[in-house]
Amino acid sequence: MQKFNAASGYAPIFISLFCVTFVLVTTARFCSPPHVDEGAEAHILQLLMAAQVPIALFFIFTRGQKPYGQIVPILALQVFAWVVAAAAARLLT
Repeated sequence: MQKFNAASGYAPIFISLFCVTFVLVTTARFCSPPHVDEGAEAHILQLLMAAQVPIALFFIFTRGQKPYGQIVPILALQVFAWVVAAAAARLLT
């Protein structure tokens, strides 16, 4: 269970980094004004951003014997990465 907890702590961070990369590549590839429909890329990004919430909750609830003070830095990094990915999606698309 400890391996799953460690993986669930870092998975949202990597998903957010992937989302930022995805937005940058999509924007560079389809450098055009926004369309009426956002397209499949935007929907994939929205699903990836929403998928991070249950993973982060799993990380919180399976912390084991660790006090909350030890998981706060990872949670803060998760939130920061999520906000950066959401801002990139908002500003670049």
